[in-house]
Amino acid sequence: MWTLSGISIAVHDLELSEHFYGKVLGLGTPKEQGNSDLIFASSHSVLRLSKPSNKLIKNKNSVFKSALNSYVMLEISDLEKKEALLENNGANFQKLSGSKDNADTLCISLPCQNILVVCELGSPNFGEDIDRVTFKGWKLHHVNIQAADVRKSVQFLCKNLGLKEGNWRAPDGKGDFSIKPRDLSVFPLGAFNGGLHIIKPDPGFAFRNNFAHNPSIGGHPAIVVQNIQEVKSRLEAEDVLITDAGTYAMVDMHQIYCLDPSGNVIEINQYKPARSLSRD
Repeated sequence: MWTLSGISIAVHDLELSEHFYGKVLGLGTPKEQGNSDLIFASSHSVLRLSKPSNKLIKNKNSVFKSALNSYVMLEISDLEKKEALLENNGANFQKLSGSKDNADTLCISLPCQNILVVCELGSPNFGEDIDRVTFKGWKLHHVNIQAADVRKSVQFLCKNLGLKEGNWRAPDGKGDFSIKPRDLSVFPLGAFNGGLHIIKPDPGFAFRNNFAHNPSIGGHPAIVVQNIQEVKSRLEAEDVLITDAGTYAMVDMHQIYCLDPSGNVIEINQYKPARSLSRD
């Protein structure tokens, strides 16, 4: 059992990002705010915006940036067993002791060079059905991860973390993109393709579908909201270029794309037909 708990995104300007994510996208007031990051939180999800440091650290014969800014956060059951699998399989990971609420965290490098930060699942019922998790305003629906070799990353997640690959649920009138397992994979949470998406970059994606944005390149988070038209209106009022994709990739999901002030692709979506998933 596992759940998608959050994502960290690198941004260049925290003030601009606070306005864009908080006011325009409607995520509200940051839960935490520091000199180098902002944290937005809903009842279910965490979105961390981090301004990278340009500080370099020398380690033996190499020099690298000191800050880890972009990663996906998962919560998973039996963390100790997963750690043993990673160790036995020779995976590239580091254990961070007491890093989250005094609990251990695993920082894992995927074959596609993306980072997962994984901690123990907080509740035995958490993440069973992402479509039925109570939320107010917004929550993460999925994170799309770019991978040149989709199958290699899929096999890593199955072998080391025990995640189960699902089948992509495409709508009638699907857009012009491949859902073959070598090009696109989903580790689903719920019935609406929520969870983790692993996708091979497709340079012609936007051209073939008449989009202003290419969601197959660079990876992106998808945020599900209660009223996508309200978010779209605020984006248009700020002169933000939008791709309104409608329901083209996922059954009963209306999707729009835009860039944040730092050039990160952001997806906003809404369950369709409109229905209340909140138990409040």
